[in-house]
Amino acid sequence: MPRFSVVIDREVSLTNPVVVVGLSGYTDAGGVATYSISYVRRKLGAQRIGRIPGEFFCDYSTSRPTTTILGGVVEDLRMPDNIVYASERDNVVLVEGFEPNLNWLDFIDALLELAKRFGAKRLYAIGGMIDNVEEPKVSAVISSPRLREEMLRNGVGLIDYRGPCSMYTPLMRLCDQRGVEGVSIWGHVPYRFFAAIAQLGVADAITAKAVLEKLVRLSGISLDLSDVERQEQQLRSMIRSMKPPRTLEKKISPDEFPAYIL
Repeated sequence: MPRFSVVIDREVSLTNPVVVVGLSGYTDAGGVATYSISYVRRKLGAQRIGRIPGEFFCDYSTSRPTTTILGGVVEDLRMPDNIVYASERDNVVLVEGFEPNLNWLDFIDALLELAKRFGAKRLYAIGGMIDNVEEPKVSAVISSPRLREEMLRNGVGLIDYRGPCSMYTPLMRLCDQRGVEGVSIWGHVPYRFFAAIAQLGVADAITAKAVLEKLVRLSGISLDLSDVERQEQQLRSMIRSMKPPRTLEKKISPDEFPAYIL
């Protein structure tokens, strides 16, 4: 049993829902994870039903609580919790927040407790990584070899990797042991896009669209993608109009490019 349980403030009626997790931090190159989970939440009209308390998982020296102070009085204080949302109509549970700084295994226990509570059979985790590719692509890390054929049939590549990892990796490792299928969907953010969106101060809607398309196809979630399609075209137009940074005037070889994340 997890030491730190999910706090559910509002009960909902769900039948074998899909759980989707999107976290900021190491998993969120180009803002792909945070953009995607926020997009799903807004489009489904998912309502807040609970939280995973951040005090057990957050280093407050790096992720500060936020406040509103008016006339010297603290009017609002927000702790960096991970928030749980649900759409009863769409049979979806969402977890939106930050990759924990501390106690990863306890946080994973909390996620799997949440899945068990609502009878979910599958959990998707959304991430973004920088890659030396010309156009975005989508790959996956899976909890079991049983899922390989399904991924390939739906045009999702399978990742070979060795190096530092995100929390999603132990999450996938532990999903199968707890009777939950896990799929970690990664959008490969082209380096040229990453450099451009850093200048523009926006999220990579281009890679996020590719990720959301695969999420819809794999999960069966009914999601209107028209807004992200429009934002993708706008971002492509903005990138075309920009002068490329000098570092992008020549093609980067794989040997020059750092390896990330998973």
